[in-house]
Parts: sequence; C-alpha cells; structure tokens
Amino acid sequence: MVKTCKHLQPILEHEFQRGNEIITATTWGDYDVVYFKKKLDSSMIKNNLLSDSIVYKVNRDPHYLLEEFHCEYHKKSIMGPLR
Repeated sequence: MVKTCKHLQPILEHEFQRGNEIITATTWGDYDVVYFKKKLDSSMIKNNLLSDSIVYKVNRDPHYLLEEFHCEYHKKSIMGPLR
C-alpha cells in the first residue's frame, strides 16, 4: 500500500475509495509524487480535505495536463490527469 504524508493521506484514501488507481509513485523534482489514472475528485477534496499546508495547482501545458495537491511541509504530491 502506498502511503504519503499525514496531510495528503485523506486524499489518497478518498481516491482509493472511489476506485481510482495509481499509475506511478515516484520522485519528481524535490517532491515524492503519487500519480492517479483517473481525474481526481478535486471539488470534493477542495471543499472537505484541504489543510493549510496543502496547495492546489493546475498545469495546463498541453504535454502535461494535470492537477495536483501538494504538501509544501512534507514535499509530497498527489496528481491526476486534468480531464
């Protein structure tokens, strides 16, 4: 089972409960990243699971359309495709 920091763990568990699957868990730059196969449940996550240390970002680069929740404190991220 993949684990992340205490701030992102509720997001990880929520995505597993939705049936989302991890494509990869790797290091990207300074961050440990968990990348999901399907679009994240970002509306629910933003409304219910965010803490002060989590930042939400969207990357609209045509080569890397993705959304990301990352913990600046622990340098860990959860990502998924934007669509």
